[in-house]
Amino acid sequence: MKNVPFSLRPDEVLAVSSLLSKRLERDKEDFYRFSDCFNKDFLRQLVGNIEAAKLMVDMEPIRERLQLLQAEMHQQMSKLHGLVDELLQHVDEQEHDLVNYLDISLLSSSIAQNKVDVTITLLRRLLRRIDMLPTVSPSMKKYASEISTNFADLSYLLNEKMKFSHQQECASRDNLELMKTLWRMVESVSNAGLLIYRRANPDKAREYSLAELRNNVGIVSSY
Repeated sequence: MKNVPFSLRPDEVLAVSSLLSKRLERDKEDFYRFSDCFNKDFLRQLVGNIEAAKLMVDMEPIRERLQLLQAEMHQQMSKLHGLVDELLQHVDEQEHDLVNYLDISLLSSSIAQNKVDVTITLLRRLLRRIDMLPTVSPSMKKYASEISTNFADLSYLLNEKMKFSHQQECASRDNLELMKTLWRMVESVSNAGLLIYRRANPDKAREYSLAELRNNVGIVSSY
């Protein structure tokens, strides 16, 4: 975040900008005389960005959902690992002629390595190959049914994770851009305030110092 101090959280940026906007509203006539950059439109934009910041997407529920999905996927992969190993043993001992055709060892390896996307692809291939068998033993039908359920559950979890990861990425980008825009406005007002009042009113100039603003909203920093 090039234009925002790394130590500042979004709520702290909001607190500083809210306080600064009140001081700007109080002293707006001085700012209007100082530069054409500061006008009613600038004030409206600053207030609008502050209001938008209050409505920023809360990232915590998204992070919590992603953590939950990751835990559920881990549980699903663990359950699948036992099921596939059991099927591998069954085929090796009871239906050995299908060992090469079903190629379950590759699936077992991908599960052990926690490669979820590869596992889903191989599960789909395994189910398709079982479905193409001219005759399917009762045991194989049972395994196919259980694997099909696990395949559906795992696919759902992966799709949900991808969806929430995309939401997190978009929300983070939008929140960051809003914070950068707001902080640029804060810096502009702060710098102008220091120039306007540095000689004429040093006490008021300090009110526009970023360090002073942060102290006034309870942010301890050496910025």
